[in-house]
Amino acid sequence: MRRTRLFVVVMAILGMLAAACGKSTTTSSPSGSGSASGGVSITPASSLTGAGSTFAQPLYNKWATDFQASNHIQVSYQGVGSSAGIGFIVNKQVDFGATDAPYKATSTAVAKIINIPTALGAVVVTYNLPGVSKPIQLSGQTLADIFQTTITKWNDPAIAKENPGVTLPSTNITVVHRSDGSGTTYIFTSYLSAVSDKWKSALGVGTTVNWSTKTLGGAKSTGVTQAVKGTPGAIGYVELTYAIQNNSPAAAIQNADKTAYVAPTVSTTAAAASHFDVSTLASDDLVFNLINEPGNDSYPIAGPTYALAYQVQSDGPKGKALVDFLHWGLTTGQAAEGPLDYVALPDPLAQKATAAVDGITYNGKSLRTGQ
Repeated sequence: MRRTRLFVVVMAILGMLAAACGKSTTTSSPSGSGSASGGVSITPASSLTGAGSTFAQPLYNKWATDFQASNHIQVSYQGVGSSAGIGFIVNKQVDFGATDAPYKATSTAVAKIINIPTALGAVVVTYNLPGVSKPIQLSGQTLADIFQTTITKWNDPAIAKENPGVTLPSTNITVVHRSDGSGTTYIFTSYLSAVSDKWKSALGVGTTVNWSTKTLGGAKSTGVTQAVKGTPGAIGYVELTYAIQNNSPAAAIQNADKTAYVAPTVSTTAAAASHFDVSTLASDDLVFNLINEPGNDSYPIAGPTYALAYQVQSDGPKGKALVDFLHWGLTTGQAAEGPLDYVALPDPLAQKATAAVDGITYNGKSLRTGQ
């Protein structure tokens, strides 16, 4: 009888311990994720979705492959253009957005979305000029006049003056632009507005602008490249990585100092970045541009691309996976940028961007640090 009672008591105790264990909020984590960094003990979701910038698409695709290999979290990214990417994250259709035109909160916005710089890159002026083998040189004002359709022929005196020794044809110039809302357009029109008061007052800066009816539109970088390559005399703009991948000719653009015409490369984009003072950025506002930075070797049409994320996450596992992915991209993932023709973030900027990611929260605590 005594043994029977003892057995019942022991079993009751074991039952209570099992129940307590079942209620524990601590969960196991995939390799490299979860609470390994000392953060909130939440098992990351197994997948993430992102959409936006075509400028940054090759980078996010590379990050996705490498991150999945080490962290076992699948990241699916769609290059739909910066404007669409902003719309997707605002409407919570993806876990993160991506844009080269910084997100600006509307007056009706409730939840805070933060801009997190992830890479730096250049916008290339590409053209189709049969018979001309030497890269074309263009000043900012001449470029603005071409895209505003004020200069209409390739042998215009303004272009000829900037290209001594080059025999330019009398071919008509066909301007090709992005027809979709594009961060590439935002960076390009930011430059044109900086170098031309006429452009600034007439068209200004935007992911889309009121292009002349004499111009052609192409969807995404693919459409612009196809239109330029298929139209003798055409001129357009795409991101550097896309131009290199498609062997597109690129114009050398006059630098801000007006001392040289600078070709778009990773090194000349890095030269522009080297003159930017990161200390001017507030910790809660990492929006900036690299337009017309000084320096003899600085390419003048460059800027950052941003990941967009909600400051306060509503889904713990998704939020944890997102923070782990962005933190990885801003540290380990930076090594992938040079080979893809981007410029990695300077260390002080990478540190500020990482701090912004560490500030993303769920239930009042950082998903990275747990504080």
